[in-house]
Amino acid sequence: MASGSGILIVDDDANVRAALSTFFEQDRCPHVRTAQNLEEAIREARALPWEYPSVVILDLVLPGADLDELIAGIRASAPGSIAIIGLSPIWLGKRPAIDAILVGHVDPATLRREVMRQLTDIRARKVLELAVYVLGFDRLARPHHTAVVTGASACFVETDRRRFLLTAGHVVEAIDEKSLRWMIGGEGNLVSIDGWSRLAIDPDADIGTVAVPDSFDPNRISRRFYHPSSWPPERARVAEPAIFVGFPGEHRVLRPGVVEAHGTVLTDFVSSVSTRFFVLSSELKREVIGSGPRSSLRHVGGISGAPVFVSREYGLVLVGAVSQGMQPSSDIVSHPTGADAAFVASHADFIEEDGTLDENLPR
Repeated sequence: MASGSGILIVDDDANVRAALSTFFEQDRCPHVRTAQNLEEAIREARALPWEYPSVVILDLVLPGADLDELIAGIRASAPGSIAIIGLSPIWLGKRPAIDAILVGHVDPATLRREVMRQLTDIRARKVLELAVYVLGFDRLARPHHTAVVTGASACFVETDRRRFLLTAGHVVEAIDEKSLRWMIGGEGNLVSIDGWSRLAIDPDADIGTVAVPDSFDPNRISRRFYHPSSWPPERARVAEPAIFVGFPGEHRVLRPGVVEAHGTVLTDFVSSVSTRFFVLSSELKREVIGSGPRSSLRHVGGISGAPVFVSREYGLVLVGAVSQGMQPSSDIVSHPTGADAAFVASHADFIEEDGTLDENLPR
């Protein structure tokens, strides 16, 4: 079965169901289902994929249906995260249980844009499960929680050939030097990676990988592997909306015996693409989501290595890792400040399916 998000179309008009299902199937949505009444809607909602977010397109004037009961039944039955887009010929007022309402005649292209927006919003909150923070501690200082020297971000990747940690090349270089005691975390306990071995470092493209032992279970830190449907991924494209998640130092909380590194999800747009890198810019709109005690981002130290995803063809695609920050003046700096800072990211396709470097790609 194809992987990716699903769409459920709930409408009593057979022509509408057929037209929309054909449109989204031709748009390569892997799971398109339809229903004409409450009972079918609940049954089909149960068949939506559990591991990917889905969208329900709902006729708000469905004959013979109690709308509140229908919405509650769909949400209770769907195994994964869903968004509900309501379609209505007239404005019926706001409904908190509906994520978006489109009024009047809605063409398929407009509906598709709203579907993609809803999927991106759900994914922006889900990518935290895929990212980890990487902390370097002073080996001599005690206790360790007061001796964090530096921090970065990374992502677990599992292809058909290997499991590896993907991050910025300069982060892998620092881990490989072993001058600090390196640990990773998500939620709960920190895990030492001192015994993990380097797979690849590309100093020009600033991307690298560390082998993840077969014995390691990411559930120990409440994280999971990113499983690509194919590898290497197609590169990021200009104007694509991007989601990236990191663990900035300003959202790190140190208490006796405890380190809390709060993940921060950001949504930007790809503003330019070069041979080695692509730039994530806030010129259109940057949204900061799920950053623990703060919802702002003033300093971005600790985001190096943050995984960058794009929503593409109803799936989440890992396209790179953040290399460094860049001020609007285009001067690359280690710790840019302000919400308008741009980010330079390295292309993920420099990494082969086995975690090693693709030496044939131009630098």
